[in-house]
Order: sequence, then C-alpha cells, then structure tokens
Amino acid sequence: MQPQLLWLGSEGGIKSYHIKDRQWRWYPEVKDVTCLLVDKRNKNIIWAGTKNGLYIFSRKKQKWLKAGQYFSKLKADQKTFAVFQEGEVSAIILDPKRPKMVFLATDRGLVHFDREEEKSRFFTVDDGLIEDNITCITSDSYQPELFWLGSDGGLMSFDVKELKVNRHFSQSDIPGDSIHTLAVNKEWVLVNNPDGGIAGYHKEGQYWDKYSPDTTGNLDDHQVLALFCSDDGKSTKLLVGTRTYGIFIFDETTKKSAHLDEIGLSITTFSWSGNMSDQVWFAGHVCSGGGVGNYSFEESSWWLTYPMVVLDETYPVTWKEVQKDQQGF
Repeated sequence: MQPQLLWLGSEGGIKSYHIKDRQWRWYPEVKDVTCLLVDKRNKNIIWAGTKNGLYIFSRKKQKWLKAGQYFSKLKADQKTFAVFQEGEVSAIILDPKRPKMVFLATDRGLVHFDREEEKSRFFTVDDGLIEDNITCITSDSYQPELFWLGSDGGLMSFDVKELKVNRHFSQSDIPGDSIHTLAVNKEWVLVNNPDGGIAGYHKEGQYWDKYSPDTTGNLDDHQVLALFCSDDGKSTKLLVGTRTYGIFIFDETTKKSAHLDEIGLSITTFSWSGNMSDQVWFAGHVCSGGGVGNYSFEESSWWLTYPMVVLDETYPVTWKEVQKDQQGF
C-alpha cells in the first residue's frame, strides 16, 4: 500500500506531506528533531524525539504537544517528566512483545515507558549502562527479548525479560565505540566504524571484526551515517547511508550489490515503508538543504521524491496511512 502521508523532521521543524493531494503542512514549533515514530498500536499517534524533549501529535487538536502535556499523569513522575520536557531523545522504538511499552533512548539513560499506565523505568550507568547518553537503539527480530543500544562509549544489549544490561567492548583493533547508528542481521550487530566503513559484533562468537559487504573495499574509506537491515524470509538486505558516497545496497543472500552515488545527499536515516515490503525511504541533507526519496528492492530502482528545495536539513522520515479523521488537510 502506497504511503499517503509522510512526516519529515528537521532542525527547523516538522513537515507533513499528503502525497495524493500534494499538500504540505509545516509545524515550526517542533525544532531540532532527531527521530520520528508512527505508533500504529495507539490510534496511529506520532512520536517525535528532539534535542529538547519528547513531542506527541494530538489527533484531536491536530497539533504537536510536549509529552508532559499529552500524558496527564506524567507530572507525578518528576524524573520522567523532566526528561520528556527537556532531555534529548535520540531514538524511539516499540517493544514488540509488550504492546503498551515504548523504549526511548535519551541523554539521561534508557527509558522503558508504559504509555497506558503512564509510568516508566529508567536504566542508567547504575544499572550497567556504559554511559547514560544512548545514541541509538534497535530490536533484534532473531532474539525478540533483546535490544541493542549504541553510545559513544560502546555497544550494549538489553534483555527485556531479565531487565539486564550487557556490555560488548571490543578487544581488538576494531573500534567498538562512537556508535551513532546500528542494524542487526542473523549473525551480526552492525555499527558505524569511526575510522570508516562498518564494524560488526558477532553475536554467537562474541567478537568484533570489520564488516565489508562491499567487495571493492570502497566503503571502508567513507563515513557511515545510517544502517538498515531487512529480512523478508527469502533474503537479507543491508542499506548503508554515507556522508559522501551515497547509498550502498547489498543483498547478503545473493551477494549482489548496488551503489546509488547519483543522489548527492549525505544519507542520515532510513525508514521501512510499512505494508510496502519491498520499499524503503531515505532522507539526508547537503549544505543547501535536504531531500527525501525511496528505493524499491523488487524493481532495483530509486527516486529522489522530494527535492532539497522544499526542506531544510532533513534527518528522520516516517509515513502513515491517512484515515478520514486524521487527515487534517
């Protein structure tokens, strides 16, 4: 199903684009956006993490509200309220096993938030985190109880069932720190290598190594900004967004690869296109602005859908189906 409404976050605000009507709506009140999430379990509300707190899009009011306003009981929990009002939220992810739970990666620790009870539990260095400032988080579809966390200090895994944090330091010359993006396949946890290319942590062997899907080795010379893995049961694909090298696409099953170097963007994020199982959206920026496009695995083709003239530096991108009571256009 073609997405009907795109949400785009940037330093200057949030924009939504109605694809069918070709109409834009701008929300300048939500600035310095770091992440976006469409929460389909909760009436399709939108979550937005920023450098200055957490925002929720109110369907009734058709406006963005600080989480402290949206969740009425939150003020009773001063620690959570403070983080949601003024902390930096770098990533938001749903707990696949617990429908009412949401994970938030913040500069003050990992937050496991119950959106129905409006209660949370914090995990910090006192609970085993390498540091409180969590830069990225992803779930592990091969190990549903496991989440992987990235930080400047290194890689961590979080066992939801045991509520336990494990640290995974590199014991080799492969850097396992300064992590700002990560992705997981069946065998590896892949992260950006600060020296260029991709570093990988082997889950079973518990060791670090350089991960080089690009047989030419060119990827190792470029800074990786975004990683994305997809597995449809038939093949596993890896997308790599770089600062100056465009997008690299590698099919880990067939060993075929593709390189989109004509895009001209520093690719900063990928977003899976929901029911469209073969498409992924990407966003990025150049010195003069940002751009958004998508790539079809099935057709091996890409489109730079929304050119840089309509966006300032764009980082996160997500989409949702539009329902009659949610359009607002």
